[in-house]
Amino acid sequence: MVEHLNRLLIILLLVSVGLVACGTETAVEPTVDPKEATSQALTAAILASSEPPLDFEKLNREIEESEALWSSQNLTTYRLEVSYREPNWNTQNFTLLIEDGTVLQEDHRCVPERNCILNDVEISDFEMVNLFDIARRVVAIEDPDTQITFNKRLGFPNAIVYSEATWIVQSVQVIEE
Repeated sequence: MVEHLNRLLIILLLVSVGLVACGTETAVEPTVDPKEATSQALTAAILASSEPPLDFEKLNREIEESEALWSSQNLTTYRLEVSYREPNWNTQNFTLLIEDGTVLQEDHRCVPERNCILNDVEISDFEMVNLFDIARRVVAIEDPDTQITFNKRLGFPNAIVYSEATWIVQSVQVIEE
């Protein structure tokens, strides 16, 4: 998309240079200043090629609705696999066994396993209730690169992504009591 926008800008620039080079010896006097026309064309091209801005209020509503769906399931025991990454970190993978909001078992690995550095993290951050809080904090930052998706059946966040970190829920296994 950036390459396409660059090509469009170059074409518009060449057209504007051509218009300016023609000067006033054209058969019909221009009704708009060529520089102004170029500026308007560039603005229109940029606006047409840009994606709509994120609706952070809508994302907050989705978080609330998804958390309500998750809570309505009344799931007390589940195994959760989450991948976490920050810039300049190896991907950190967590497998947690959670019962009644308490982490009973945890496994923390990183990828690639050879020469991998396990970073210090707060394991409780990866519990489901805290993932919803993380999603809220990410939305509050209003980073234009934010992407948050939810599992339609159970409501948990599938992915929380912004420029500083990524959380991906790889799997949730409900353990029947």
